[in-house]
Amino acid sequence: MIAFSTEIDGEEDIVVALEVRNTEKKICDEIIAAVRRAIADEHQVVPHAIVLLMKKTIPKTSSGKLQRKKCKLLYENKDLKPVGRWNRKPLD
Repeated sequence: MIAFSTEIDGEEDIVVALEVRNTEKKICDEIIAAVRRAIADEHQVVPHAIVLLMKKTIPKTSSGKLQRKKCKLLYENKDLKPVGRWNRKPLD
């Protein structure tokens, strides 16, 4: 799982991306609900978006570290290919 900030309507907001094995809609919806609850309980915030990605698609360095900046760039350029997603506000 990776979280990064992005600018939405002139304000900084949070996006959470995580990899999943099962892409069945019901399972994805359950994962998103659990992530939303956990973030709200632990941090008292609601992220702008939660995106579910296929296993091994979050960018990593050759040593296996998550590449937050690259993931943010892919998200902002709409180059991530989510298998599930939730947005706080409806998408345009």
